[in-house]
Amino acid sequence: TRCFKILVLIMATVLPPLFFDQGTNPDTSVYLTSILVFSLAMPPCWFLVYPKIWVAFTTLDEKRRSTSQSALRKMLNRRRRSTNFLPMHNREDNGKSAKLALTIGKMYEEMGMAQKSIDLFDEALAVWECDPGRKHKEKIGGFTLEEINSFTVQDLEHIVNLLIAKGRVNGTFQVSQSSGQKNAAQSWLDALEIYEKAPARANMKDRSMLFPVFSGLFVFLKGGKIQQDAKCTFEQNLARKFVRETKLQGDPVHYTRALAMLCEVKARLGKYKYALETFETLKEVYDPEEHSEGISNAYGTD
Repeated sequence: TRCFKILVLIMATVLPPLFFDQGTNPDTSVYLTSILVFSLAMPPCWFLVYPKIWVAFTTLDEKRRSTSQSALRKMLNRRRRSTNFLPMHNREDNGKSAKLALTIGKMYEEMGMAQKSIDLFDEALAVWECDPGRKHKEKIGGFTLEEINSFTVQDLEHIVNLLIAKGRVNGTFQVSQSSGQKNAAQSWLDALEIYEKAPARANMKDRSMLFPVFSGLFVFLKGGKIQQDAKCTFEQNLARKFVRETKLQGDPVHYTRALAMLCEVKARLGKYKYALETFETLKEVYDPEEHSEGISNAYGTD
């Protein structure tokens, strides 16, 4: 139908000038006749050639995706065969598995296949389940304390990134379900708790990957997806941790955002003196012309 409409449009454009020209301008006649001939060749090209090209490209894309998924499955299965704590020479392979899982998971996400994406992230996270006695031990965000203590800086970054991605998929694609946002909140809480417990965090140079988690958890708190006591103890602690981490990072864009959140929480709870003191610190650091755009890009609003 689209091809036919284009053909009619071309003929309606070309035929009148060709008819009225009557050979007075040979160059124009040749040009218009060429266009007409090419336009008549469009339908067979569209119906015969285009489908074959489309099938060829989609088949190639499917093969590439299948190859990537197969490679990831082999890597994950190989890592999962370990029954003891992971030796250091396997750390690089675990990182490759995590990066590949994030890439393929993003593809699933873009295709609207949320559950496949979440399942893939869970499989990638499982390669760090290396404590032989984990079955009978208490878990923190899905890992035993011994496993968390064994994480390197790189391990911690990969695990946090996988949990953040899992939370994002839950929150975005299952937003209409109450369980979707609760699962998203839980993934981000797991990421934050693992980060808090891991000794490796002391050596992390870039903490910025975790900052959207703080911001997202505040949204879930306001939406009632995370339960807390009447004094909002969890929310106050979360705001203080956000300020602490952003101050260590040394980026005023994130630091001012954290100060603003802490100020808002304290004012809402009636702790006006603390809120005003925080606000004074915020005034000293915040420059609208310099920081506003960065804050909006990172958090959606300023």
